[in-house]
Amino acid sequence: MTELLSNQFTRNLTIQDFDECIILESKGFPPEQRCSPENCQYRLSVASKFCLGLFETTPLGDSKLIGHILATKISTERITEAGMGKKIEGVENSGHFENSRNIGIHSVVIDPEYRGVHLGHIFLTKYIEYIRQFKLTDKILIINKESLIPFYSKVGFENLGLTDCRFAGLIDYDMVYKLSS
Repeated sequence: MTELLSNQFTRNLTIQDFDECIILESKGFPPEQRCSPENCQYRLSVASKFCLGLFETTPLGDSKLIGHILATKISTERITEAGMGKKIEGVENSGHFENSRNIGIHSVVIDPEYRGVHLGHIFLTKYIEYIRQFKLTDKILIINKESLIPFYSKVGFENLGLTDCRFAGLIDYDMVYKLSS
């Protein structure tokens, strides 16, 4: 599969998608690695245009969230714990920075029922195309575990090595997708 199915589509996420995003996070990550409800609400409120959902239309005509990418614009060249959360007075580089040229992806998840058919690769490629249209960003940054480096590399991300960010106590890797040269 190289394209979405005819009953699948993407659109930016809004605060109205909050409940579905929280459910999807719980399906995709162990508790300590999930986006907190507070951070999810923050990202959907202040950076909605950088958050994308993958939906499937059901036979009844409803839509179901089957994947999401939650992101904000960050002020640093690599993702930090402060940059993953909401803006906190007195905490340097915390929260969303609308004027930044860097996007930090904080969550990529595909519903486990839909994995194994390259949907993650297709969705991430669609996300990059979606972000590219704004022409407001130079880089998309992400941290991920070592086992996911080949997945992100196939989409075009470059491995920058071990991250200093220790979210959930994990040893992760910084990766970057350069939108401009």
